[in-house]
Amino acid sequence: MRRTYVVVFCMMLALVFSACTSKKPETPETTTGRTESTTEKASEKAPETTETTTETTTEESTTAEAKPQDVLNFVGEYSDLADQPALEIDKTAEGKYVVQLSIEGLASLDDGAGELTKDGLAFVATDPAGNPIHALVTLEDTKALVTFTESSWNLIQSGSVFEYVKTSDTPHMWSPVDDTDDAAWIGEYVDEEKTPSLEIRKRDDGKYDVQISITGLCVLDDGLGELNGEEMAFAATDPAENTIKGTIVLTDQGAKVTFTESEWTYLENGTSFEYEKTSDVPGTFQG
Repeated sequence: MRRTYVVVFCMMLALVFSACTSKKPETPETTTGRTESTTEKASEKAPETTETTTETTTEESTTAEAKPQDVLNFVGEYSDLADQPALEIDKTAEGKYVVQLSIEGLASLDDGAGELTKDGLAFVATDPAGNPIHALVTLEDTKALVTFTESSWNLIQSGSVFEYVKTSDTPHMWSPVDDTDDAAWIGEYVDEEKTPSLEIRKRDDGKYDVQISITGLCVLDDGLGELNGEEMAFAATDPAENTIKGTIVLTDQGAKVTFTESEWTYLENGTSFEYEKTSDVPGTFQG
């Protein structure tokens, strides 16, 4: 009887072992197929995400691109941080820019003459000491930044920046804008060597500052001119400390200077020099 139980028990163990080992394991082919199926699904979604990112980046880049300064509208009235009109920019019939700038408690520049460049509106005015002062106006939306690029006045250093906000496209100049034909005289002229040699600037009293440099000969830096029709008569001090007089007439290329009254040995009466105009903005080479 005991032997019968042992035989039955052994048979049951054999059946259990057979059932456990009968489960078929996954073949490498089955595993590979499942992996490939997962990869295909992932790759189908990937292009959509990439395209969206590329389009967004391109759009942001286009929006951030700034317009060149020389296509912007500088004409108008601008207020300072105290909300007071302090920067006026106008454009004459000849296309010249007039700039008037007030810096509260510091200075008022009312004779600025400007030219539009790719970097902004460059202008030169007369500082309170009577010397030329150069600056650049740049626009950022409704904001105007005035950066002084060249200054000999001790209260405004080169690199000083002042900020203004545009309040109107219509300027209200506090000093009369000179829009007459005499604007054609004002500017910088060069000699044959392309060296700045004649500077003409209009004064507040209606007369003209005239500076003439004759290479290898002399510099006349205190000339005072008056416009008489189509001719400007001027007088200056020669190197011998005597008065020397002359006339300036406009030519197709610029201007012709003729000395009419001279006591100096090296400049006889009737001596003429011709210059080419290169800018409507006068500079300075002396004094």
